[in-house]
Amino acid sequence: MDGSLDFAIREYESVMIVVSFRQDLAYKQTFYRRRPIIALEIFCPPSGGQRQRSPTASARPPGSYPNTADGGLWQSCLTKKELLQDEQAEGETETWLRYLQEKRESELHNFVTCQFVDAADVDTLLSVVLEHGVFARRFFEKEIRDRVRRRVNHNSIDLVKFQELVALAFDDNCKIFNRSEAISVIVDHIFEQTILLALACAQISQGLDDWFDEQQKPKSCIVCDETFRLIDVPYWVYFGSNGFKACCFQCPIVERPKKSELKQLVPAFVASCGFIPNSSAGPITYSFTSRLSPETWTKVILAYGRMGSIPHVVKKFGSWFEALAQTGALPNDVLVTKRGVRCVAHDGHVCHSLDEQLIDNWLSVHEVPHDREPLYPAHQSYNTSGRRRADWLVHDVFIEYFGLVGNAEYDEKVDEKISLAGDLGIDLIAIYPSDIDNLEHVLGVLI
Repeated sequence: MDGSLDFAIREYESVMIVVSFRQDLAYKQTFYRRRPIIALEIFCPPSGGQRQRSPTASARPPGSYPNTADGGLWQSCLTKKELLQDEQAEGETETWLRYLQEKRESELHNFVTCQFVDAADVDTLLSVVLEHGVFARRFFEKEIRDRVRRRVNHNSIDLVKFQELVALAFDDNCKIFNRSEAISVIVDHIFEQTILLALACAQISQGLDDWFDEQQKPKSCIVCDETFRLIDVPYWVYFGSNGFKACCFQCPIVERPKKSELKQLVPAFVASCGFIPNSSAGPITYSFTSRLSPETWTKVILAYGRMGSIPHVVKKFGSWFEALAQTGALPNDVLVTKRGVRCVAHDGHVCHSLDEQLIDNWLSVHEVPHDREPLYPAHQSYNTSGRRRADWLVHDVFIEYFGLVGNAEYDEKVDEKISLAGDLGIDLIAIYPSDIDNLEHVLGVLI
């Protein structure tokens, strides 16, 4: 093994993420508090009852590599001094890193490197590590996933042959059923191999050390003033919050207001956001929190807690949009019907969400001719019925607003639509919630 890899192993051991059930147990105990906590409101029944299973990523097959914070379990981060006192953790670290090195010698690695890896990936990882430390994986993968999607479609990879490469690399009978699964495997591999290479870079390994040293310190939660350590927060909570570091997410601040009280609390929550959130919004819903600035985050979450959460509001009004309508939180050009919300854009187009209405109005204001909900051409895999639609068509460019990105099932549909466009040679502009406040950045090419 060459010296650079040995150096990478030594450096990575200083901040290795290993399995720990202590944080898991401590965090899950908050499910049983009498008063609901802010982060788990959408997973926990408000009045007790059966505890629901928290969302976790599926683990690799046994013998692959240790589960980490981003592999479905919680984490404890060991400094080098602590690691020397934990022989089992040190052994798992060594095994995992050698496993990654073996994958570098596989045909899968050669295939992914030639077609999907960019020289800028190490720089991307550096920026993500400096910001998110041991939680970097999800944010790095988010940055590169769209690029991988497009290249998978452009290169028209053979799923049967790709599955053979994966099976050989992982030494199992792994099944790849569609392109979305292939994309996930490629993105995972790029992250792991970039980590292996990048940790030989002193700037990255030092950045990870510095981040850990800072975030292992106890600090006061900005919402409830309780003491916590950021490294004890589950990865899915941290990612869902868009990396908000000042909250413990165990704040027992969720009220249970009456319907009459919600007539003021719902508009107050909407006003704190600066936009009208959809029914999936919550403190750890990435598509929602990615639109919040760090300066407004605390005010928004406190307003959310006073409102009792969107699920509580839905119980009182029947639906989130019904609540918005009855409390006066909807603009005049938005109507609630039996079939759901109808947002009428300036040009008369009917939109299915407030964000869609905003995009449609942007196109009108900038005098960009556009059609609503054009049909995609039929496709043997991704549009067999020929009924699949995009959101807009501008000349020969299709536009999609992927408003619920961050949800695994929804992300698979995103992959399918991008694959559909790629196979058919369709120009597609993808808009995400984080783009809403800067539409000119993504749609400016149409002007």
